[in-house]
Amino acid sequence: MQPPVPLWLEASLTALIRWGIEAAIFSPFSFLIGNQASGWCSSSGCQGIVDTGTSLLVMPAQYLNELLQTIGAQEGEYGQYFVSCDSVSSLPTLTFVLNGVQFPLSPSSYIIQAVPRLWTAGPALS
Repeated sequence: MQPPVPLWLEASLTALIRWGIEAAIFSPFSFLIGNQASGWCSSSGCQGIVDTGTSLLVMPAQYLNELLQTIGAQEGEYGQYFVSCDSVSSLPTLTFVLNGVQFPLSPSSYIIQAVPRLWTAGPALS
């Protein structure tokens, strides 16, 4: 009789595990705010983390601050950012361009209605 086949193996975690991508794989990589190139990945390149378990968009603080200023977001008491409902329709589309393929996010995809008259751009994660 053969021994049972294990269903799992124990192993120690030696590093943070995540699915990461080098933007160079998708060269050229760019990020557009409206129809304008942000220039964020021009000199040092960019990296991304593929996470299908969340819809958060996270970026370095310097880029986040520029984006929040561009969309006119105001900081709330607990680090979240808000825009007026009246301005959502005029906000720019954010577009990831990977290997020449555009992946646009409309304002309603990156802004969440928090209360009847305010929309939030989310917490400042960096």
